[in-house]
Amino acid sequence: MKTACVAFAVLLLPSIGYAQVDLPNRLNNPVQFSGEIGSLGELYSVSGRDQRRPSSTGRLFMHSQLQLFNSVTVNLDLLYSTETGSGVTLGSTGRQSLNQLGIAPRWRWGRAYAGSFNDSYSPLSYDGISLRGGGFNINPGPLRLALFTGRAQSAIAGGATDGAFKRSMTGGKIGFGRRSETGEGGYVDLVFVRTADDPNSLAAPTGTDESSIQAGNPYAVTPEENVVIGAATRIPFWQNRLVASGEFATSIYSRDRRAPVLSDEALDQYSSLMRALITPRASTYGDIAHNGQLEIRSLALPGSTSQTPRLLSGSVGYRYVGAGYVSLGVASLPADQFALNAHAALRFRNWNASVRAMQQEDNLLGQKLATTTRNHLAATASFRPTRVLSSSVRLSVNTMSNGVTDSTRQVDFASYNFGVTQNINLAQGRKLRAVALSYGYQQSGDDNPLKADARLSAHDASIRTTLELGRTISVIPGVGFSLSQVGGGDADLRHTYSIAAQHRPRGRWSSTMSLSNSRFHAAGSIQAALSSRFRFTNADMVTLSLRSSHVSGLETASGEFREHTVSVQWSRNIR
Repeated sequence: MKTACVAFAVLLLPSIGYAQVDLPNRLNNPVQFSGEIGSLGELYSVSGRDQRRPSSTGRLFMHSQLQLFNSVTVNLDLLYSTETGSGVTLGSTGRQSLNQLGIAPRWRWGRAYAGSFNDSYSPLSYDGISLRGGGFNINPGPLRLALFTGRAQSAIAGGATDGAFKRSMTGGKIGFGRRSETGEGGYVDLVFVRTADDPNSLAAPTGTDESSIQAGNPYAVTPEENVVIGAATRIPFWQNRLVASGEFATSIYSRDRRAPVLSDEALDQYSSLMRALITPRASTYGDIAHNGQLEIRSLALPGSTSQTPRLLSGSVGYRYVGAGYVSLGVASLPADQFALNAHAALRFRNWNASVRAMQQEDNLLGQKLATTTRNHLAATASFRPTRVLSSSVRLSVNTMSNGVTDSTRQVDFASYNFGVTQNINLAQGRKLRAVALSYGYQQSGDDNPLKADARLSAHDASIRTTLELGRTISVIPGVGFSLSQVGGGDADLRHTYSIAAQHRPRGRWSSTMSLSNSRFHAAGSIQAALSSRFRFTNADMVTLSLRSSHVSGLETASGEFREHTVSVQWSRNIR
């Protein structure tokens, strides 16, 4: 009976949010509900090439927020898609489910989540991985405590180099720190993350060919296991204008949980704590990673005011990731690298500029025949001397070399990019509203004589205008040219013509369309798109979208391909 009453009360919450609740000495609207709910249907067809999407797709979605007494906010997200069961997988033999259902209450000193969720502990331990499970992250007073567990991926059957094992992930952190009303405050955290694949979730490889492929291929799919233990800290100074941060982590990783367990003599090299967290095997190894950064945030320079800002921001830092460091809780973390980076930015009233630099090296253990060094330098600046004119300039230099003189292994690559953009924004009421001009130059190549034919130089230029044909109609024509030369060959010209239009009447209907035609030698590409929206109530809207492309002059059997997509979406805002 109590369960039924609670369920009935929860169902009533949205309607209560519309009522005017008057509690003495309390908030006028203690319960507020808002969000969006909708559906989408899509049809897709292609001829002349492999199918890249399902022939038909249906989706249901909901994003809602329930606020209680201006103290607790509950987010509810739902996504159901028929794409999960589609056989179109862009080259793989299966795909992870796209369906999501998650609930996440949040209050002043913490948050919790159940169902589909993701969180971030630190760049070296857990960051950017979506899970299905539950957890919490709280900061009552100086204590920081977090815990999560869930499934990171489902088992997907495939060949020796495809598919995926069922993967579970559990982690937590404990630390001390303070909250900040203007961002995260200072803290010191101890972090633990354990990831493990289920070896029984996929059948063992059968047959001589498949077993040999898996044994000798570093890209073969194997059931992995990983434990990461680390410490992360953030220390703000000077009212958060100067921030020092860093992290140190150690990783133990087993590439194949089916590999033999180490002998008793070899096991003695591992501590009892480590053996309790992971079973050392023939495929087990470990390493460390650490990083640090010192950051200056919006430092006011002499003469700076709210009307005429003069602000300086910048940072210097480093990153070390050992050759054997693996964290399955991070979406992407290349190993075997040491990098130094720096950034500086100035922001004034009418102009701003920034510079970024990075140097990265591998071969940290000297295990490779050569060390590859990568350098990156980028600078941007923008100016707006008047309300009519605005300009931007960008420059970047990238180099990569390994110091080898043998041309069969030598790498000595460099790339230079330069670009400038000029925008002219005219007053309202004119037929010609805006003009945008842009130019870019790129040069790249490798000084290795065996790679001389891959040298590239290219010039790109374009112009785009905005024309007002009435109060509700605007047209944006554009033209672009690209002149490129590869190696010692002749220069090739690509020309692109485009036009876009917008119709935005004061009523409930609005539409946009675009059409472009690009030609390069015998090859050509025509792209067309149309989107039309109709708001038939103050809360409900229907959007019709059409997209079509035709690519010709290809060196394939058919010589061309055509793609067409039609979709209809309905959405309703709830407030």
